[in-house]
Amino acid sequence: MDEIPTTYTFDLGAVAHTIHSNHRIRQIVQQAVNEFLVLQNELLQHLEKEALDKTTEVKSKLLMDILKIQSLNKQVIADKVQLALVGENSCGKTSLIHYILESDPFLPSDVGSVSARIILLTYADNADACLRIYSSLEKRHQESPEQISLSEYFSEPEPDWDGVKDRIAVHVKRPKNLQKHSEEFALWAKSFVEIRIPSNFLKLGIDLYDTPGLIYSDPPVLKENLHTLVKTVIPTVVFMYENSAVIVDTKDCFLALKEALGKQLDDTSIFFLNTKVDIGTIVNTGTSINGEEFEKTTLVNARQKRKDLLLKAPGMAQQMFHNSEFDIISVESQWDSRGIKMNQLAIDHLIQFVANSDLKIAKEVSKLVLPIINSFFDYAFVTSHRTREQLKELRRNANQWTENYFIDRQKNLDQVLRILYNIIVDKLNDETNSIIQRAAQQNSVEMIGKYIRTLMQHEIIQLNVREFIHKNAAISTIETLIRSSLFKNADKNEFLVTVHEKLFSSRLEKPGQPSGESYDVTPVVRPLLMVADILVESDEEDNQNNTKRTSPWKELKKQFRQNVIRKTRPSKSMEKLDIAQQYLNDIRLGFMNQKNHINEFLVQWCENERTEFLEEINEQHQLAIRFLPQRVKAYNLTNKYAERFAHIECKLIVAQSLALFNGHTPALKQVLIHEDHFFQLHPAEWAHEKDLIVKKFKEVSDLQYLEAHYYQKISQLSVSGLLSLLYLYLNDDDELWMFFPRYEHLDSNIDSLTVKDILKMLLTIAQCLQKLHANELIHGNIDKKNIYMAPDGKYILGDLYSKTKYETLLDCVKRHETNNSSREFADDIYSLGEVGTNLYESLKRSDQTSEVLDQLKSLLEKCLYQDPLLRPNASKTLETLSSLLEQA
Repeated sequence: MDEIPTTYTFDLGAVAHTIHSNHRIRQIVQQAVNEFLVLQNELLQHLEKEALDKTTEVKSKLLMDILKIQSLNKQVIADKVQLALVGENSCGKTSLIHYILESDPFLPSDVGSVSARIILLTYADNADACLRIYSSLEKRHQESPEQISLSEYFSEPEPDWDGVKDRIAVHVKRPKNLQKHSEEFALWAKSFVEIRIPSNFLKLGIDLYDTPGLIYSDPPVLKENLHTLVKTVIPTVVFMYENSAVIVDTKDCFLALKEALGKQLDDTSIFFLNTKVDIGTIVNTGTSINGEEFEKTTLVNARQKRKDLLLKAPGMAQQMFHNSEFDIISVESQWDSRGIKMNQLAIDHLIQFVANSDLKIAKEVSKLVLPIINSFFDYAFVTSHRTREQLKELRRNANQWTENYFIDRQKNLDQVLRILYNIIVDKLNDETNSIIQRAAQQNSVEMIGKYIRTLMQHEIIQLNVREFIHKNAAISTIETLIRSSLFKNADKNEFLVTVHEKLFSSRLEKPGQPSGESYDVTPVVRPLLMVADILVESDEEDNQNNTKRTSPWKELKKQFRQNVIRKTRPSKSMEKLDIAQQYLNDIRLGFMNQKNHINEFLVQWCENERTEFLEEINEQHQLAIRFLPQRVKAYNLTNKYAERFAHIECKLIVAQSLALFNGHTPALKQVLIHEDHFFQLHPAEWAHEKDLIVKKFKEVSDLQYLEAHYYQKISQLSVSGLLSLLYLYLNDDDELWMFFPRYEHLDSNIDSLTVKDILKMLLTIAQCLQKLHANELIHGNIDKKNIYMAPDGKYILGDLYSKTKYETLLDCVKRHETNNSSREFADDIYSLGEVGTNLYESLKRSDQTSEVLDQLKSLLEKCLYQDPLLRPNASKTLETLSSLLEQA
């Protein structure tokens, strides 16, 4: 027992390091995004002066959606961690706050509803301790609050917590003379209270929000306050509940949380905390157990047992798999040394989760900006060297892609949709009795209907539709990989990008640039997203002003719902159970009507969309032909911004890399692996990653960012045999370190290579070239020195050594760019032929391999033809090598 602590101490040093490093990461992100916004505005001002065709114009418009980026970026640099406690009445929120702050009780607590205001606890020194009252959470930065000093209660070594409690009571305790659904109560509850006090925990830079006990029948103002808190502050939410069995009150509390957050829920990190888990229910009193066994076995099993109970509540279980963690705690178990240890581990777990979640805004804004930077480089590419014949080919490809797309969409559509509806109806049937019993607890007919609607949306429809979409998306991705030729390079076809942006983005109102990935998975998944959009209604959707202009897709949804969903009005004499049953009967009948009509509706919609799509492609082609000369202007303009956009991209990736290693910095070993005229290669380590290699410029130059951009681009292609960039780091001297995995070099094994080894190696090179060339990139550096062997025996094609002596650094960095000529692709094939010939000549012939070697020699000779037009392309080379490997 002596191994288990008898007092609790916070690991403040570790927490402080995490918060400090996260602040540094956020600073990097915000600085990069601010630079991006300035640069983007400058570029767009120049582009507006040029009269460009719509295909290139849309590419530039992809740079314009900045409102969300600006909004998020303002929140990135928040120098404090935000933590909000949410839960049902009497779940232990107040006790946990006093425990964390290591204070005597000063916040009001009792059975039932105690407060109705959100209370912020933040740090101040003894002299500045005070209470502040704002008219609302939204206006806390816009007005001077009413302020009441609390410094007198912290003038002695031991704070006067009773004095604090009495002084703040009138401002935090729920008024007994106000009806909870009255306007006066709503006005009182909307006020926001901040309590600033000394605390080692708060001094770390953690803001703690205490929210009123949450129940489904709460007045709307309490849910509105919670929604505003999560939307404006974006805290990590700690959802606290008492009973490990997850009783109905807990389920309804979480349902109320879902309703309050609405669309914010998916972006909210939630820590589930099962409170009041008495240590006596885990270890019998008097049982002897050492510290390691208690922590590693007994406590782990107890935690898992209660987590399993939580996972049996579907509405909560779904959230457990999304930005969530779980733990158990009991403040009342501090009398036992094992209870102290349990609580210590729970708080450490919570703080680490909160600190890590604190980066989510920075991560989100980075995810928004990086694709836009990619779209800039795509835009620069498509404006470079398009000819009339190339535009015709793009139109043909776009038309063929469209036909394949809509054929694939309608295939098996009826069967898939019927399965989805059956799943939902079956789930509804299984949960009918539970839903009726829970709904009948509501106070009015209106609340019964609203409760059932909310429960259906969050615990039946959304849960099952998302799970179904997730499964089918995985199937879609696999099918797409098998049929990758159908969708290859779709996002490089500017006609497809333009029409996709114009037609598709408005349907489901999903802003952002379509990528190759979105084209790949859309054909199967999109119809399911459409069904989800029809089924998953929201209060915001139904409460929209009818005079407000709505999209065509919304009009279709409205018409479809009205035609198939019947709503009957309950009789005044009906019992609550019967009213709930009638609501469910109406919902079930609506689903069956939708099931019978949905396929007819979607098939007609798909046909109309296909026709519109093809018409738009032809229109874009005509415009592009007419404005061909102006593409050169756009390319010359955008080319001036390439290094600066690449610099911003690298900064954001540096921030992502630092986040992966919890803010720890890498170590570069001074020993040189290799150097040439421009680059150096060093062994390196980064925290737990030991076998790394760093490529960096010998002299710092802005061109280092273009070099990293290329590596980032090919890493996004996810080619298994291509050496991929892992991380980036920018040191204090502005040296950009590009991190790659360190593999064994081919030279150490070249004498022992067999025919199969060489064929596998050449096949790897051909596979990489096929993928690069399909994305209109060239390798330009194929050499034996750039071939490695992974631990699993697979060959890897890298690009760390330069086989060519370039006159300037710019020439070296731009070695991968293409002018879209067959000569550049053919040069890669020639280099493959050189490597293959060198390896071929080192082999010893035998009767068993003679025929294969003859065919290999023939292929290599074709790769070395002087006339580039006579050399096989990457796809043909890959096909031949695959056949030879099967024969060997």
